Amino acid sequence: MQTQDIKVPNNIKIRAFCVRLGKIFFNLSIVLLLLSYCSVLSFMATAVVAVVAFAIIVLSVGTIFIAVPNFAEYIGNILNVSVSVNAFFLNYWYIFIPGTILCSILSLVLLLLNDQRKNVARIVISSIIIALALLGICIILLGVLS
Repeated sequence: MQTQDIKVPNNIKIRAFCVRLGKIFFNLSIVLLLLSYCSVLSFMATAVVAVVAFAIIVLSVGTIFIAVPNFAEYIGNILNVSVSVNAFFLNYWYIFIPGTILCSILSLVLLLLNDQRKNVARIVISSIIIALALLGICIILLGVLS
């Protein structure tokens, strides 16, 4: 019995490759969006740590200093780490947000090449990611410029 090779046209192979590449760019845009919003939200993390430490002091009526003698040093170390994380995200936000927009646009273009309707959710979410990245740019620029 002879096996017959089924030849797939190159056009279908290229479209399938483009869809796979579009899915990769879609996943990458989600990761970059999370990193870009970490730069926006990292300032709030420092404030949350300070508020939680103050609440622990108030709720324990100061006895936390007896129970944990180095409590102030622990909080100081945590705040120093938080400040260094803030500095990292603030220094590199201009890489994360444009990377998010670029990956999302590439994902949109590559997923739109597909004739099937399987990727409608990814296309819609890519559009939302672009809007959220532009909102992140506005938030950071308003915070930096003020």
